[in-house]
Amino acid sequence: MNPTTPNVARRLGALAATTAIVLAACGSDDSDATATTDAPAATTDTADETADDAMTDMDDDAMTDMDHDAMNMAAHDMGSADVTPADEVEGAALARGEYTLLDTRPAGYDDVAGTAVIARSTAGTTVTTEITGLKPNEAYISHLHEKPCSDNGGDHFQFVDGTVEVPPNEVHLAFMSDDNGSAVWSAENDAVVGEDGVAFVVHPFEFIDNKIACVDFVADDADAVAEAIANGPQFDPSTIAGMEGMNMNSMSADDLFAMQDMDHGDHDETDHGDHGDVADVGTAADFGTLDVSALHAVDDQLAAGTLDVPAQSAVVDAAIAAIDEVGANDGNAALRAALVELQAALDAGDLDAAASSAATAHDVAHAMEGHDA
Repeated sequence: MNPTTPNVARRLGALAATTAIVLAACGSDDSDATATTDAPAATTDTADETADDAMTDMDDDAMTDMDHDAMNMAAHDMGSADVTPADEVEGAALARGEYTLLDTRPAGYDDVAGTAVIARSTAGTTVTTEITGLKPNEAYISHLHEKPCSDNGGDHFQFVDGTVEVPPNEVHLAFMSDDNGSAVWSAENDAVVGEDGVAFVVHPFEFIDNKIACVDFVADDADAVAEAIANGPQFDPSTIAGMEGMNMNSMSADDLFAMQDMDHGDHDETDHGDHGDVADVGTAADFGTLDVSALHAVDDQLAAGTLDVPAQSAVVDAAIAAIDEVGANDGNAALRAALVELQAALDAGDLDAAASSAATAHDVAHAMEGHDA
């Protein structure tokens, strides 16, 4: 994918989340993942308002030539637990396979297993995955890919190559794992996927460029699949008009699930109950010269599950110093306190405490998104 340039608030939110995720290499990103009380399902009006707010927070470049209806279409095309599973689609030609772990997976995913099935029919395409061994109550995204698992799936399958990187031009499944780290999810597309949709890859949403596991599709009946591809509904390029520049780096997990009108277990508050509600959160001005890009630069290393304590400590020290240049105030006190606790945990080599403090920083940074100057 080609990431857009996020605004400061979103980058800070993503980085605080990154710290929470990978410092706890033996746990999960926002939590070590026991169940929390599910949030009530949003009403249609509330979901629409939330989606509008999410759109406001998105990067301006990604929003160019893009309308609200297009973004909602992309989000809704990323699946549902209520979609008819692929292996139950009437008259479909099926291909299926089991997950193989990839070397690119972050730490903590060695037990991932499950299956994916793709159905091609006169109704288009349905993909279903059943997966276990994920971190509980976390956001994941999976895609059809055009290369086999021996090539880590290669690039995403696209109906129109080199254009829009979200549905309907690609086939995505975006879902939350349950309390046990499992999920069953399906997504549909009105067009039939061609012969180059050969694999299916799952990623953690927070580290979207890291591939956890891959399925190589094997046809139940190769002739039936070829016939379905030849005779099934073809992709209509007009369905992606006005969606130029859209990709998954343009939105956070909260943006996505708000647009899907999903009850996803109040992801931002998962296992953060010990910290209480986030209090006063200021604007970007309250955080001075905080170098978010320096924090973001360690994402790849952290996502790989390698904790470089000196490097991460230096980043946290620099963040604290940037806040101190401005001076303590109600807008930055909560984040500074979380960073101080995080630094102490790093110094002590206490990953559990580090994860807890980083989760608090994530909550504060996410709350900033509604107050960005």
